[in-house]
Amino acid sequence: MKFWKRGLSVVLSVALLFFTSCAHKALRSSRTIFAMDTVMTVTLLGSQSEQALEAAVSRIFELDALLSATNESSEIAKLNAAGGADIQLSSEVYELLESAVAYSARFAGFFDCTLAPLVSLWGFYTDELYIPTQEELQAALNTVGYQNIRLKGANIAALENGAQIDLGGIAKGYAAEQIRDLLSSYEIDSAILDLGGNVLALGEREDGTSWRVAVRDPVQTNDSICVFKGSDISFVTSGSYQRFFEENGVHYHHIMDPKTGIPAESDMLSVTIITENSEYADVLSTALFVMGYEEAVQFWRASNDFEAVFVLETGEVILTEGASSLLDSQIEALVLYR
Repeated sequence: MKFWKRGLSVVLSVALLFFTSCAHKALRSSRTIFAMDTVMTVTLLGSQSEQALEAAVSRIFELDALLSATNESSEIAKLNAAGGADIQLSSEVYELLESAVAYSARFAGFFDCTLAPLVSLWGFYTDELYIPTQEELQAALNTVGYQNIRLKGANIAALENGAQIDLGGIAKGYAAEQIRDLLSSYEIDSAILDLGGNVLALGEREDGTSWRVAVRDPVQTNDSICVFKGSDISFVTSGSYQRFFEENGVHYHHIMDPKTGIPAESDMLSVTIITENSEYADVLSTALFVMGYEEAVQFWRASNDFEAVFVLETGEVILTEGASSLLDSQIEALVLYR
């Protein structure tokens, strides 16, 4: 059995390097790290870019240590291991957990922050991939549900019915927003954060033009399907090609359906969300992928706070009206209008 981990980071990094190769080096600082189980690249522009970069990288590692479901010393891992006992959390983790619960309630059935037992059962934490039996799936599903999280105030939380938390569907978006806030204290208003496919573009490039962000082709994964331009905006993708394994010709990916306990049987290969807030985009990309195309489009039409790129199993690329206006490349695609 082979297991693949893929994300947008390689394509985006290459694209960003291409589009900014003539940049003024003195004001640019960039670093690539591995955190939150993915490759991340942070690129900053400004007179304090090196100091800001050190602070940003430290902050990412700090958040990883707080939020990881697999690091036994993290606050989330300790809460998961507490067997239902009350756990005192930091205010930061408690508030993020409040947000994760609120999103889970809003997107009930499509996004849930208590999927850790399922992710573990399928082997995605250890890369020891496994196809569970129906009995095993049902036992894990019995523990899933944001309703099993008790937020008791004073930063105290507890889990009921064997529930365990995984913040993988929100943590990178939260990290991007935290780095955005941190950069302002260093007077950095131009940056590109590629946190494993969760991309936040701030300000403009040195030449005064918008940043360019390439979106990976989920079939020909060394290529991109299109390039967008944008400033002060996030691009976040969820797709079945990012982490998966194959057995007996069947493709099993890491995006779990909270209703069934199996990888979401979506009719899409990927969903890219374009909006201002990275945390919201992170959650939304997962929820819409699990929804499937028709329901995702209905949700977009009822909303006014994001744009999207849908890549269907048929290979069709479908852009919402606002997304098409940000295109910086030629692409054969259907455009949706409200």
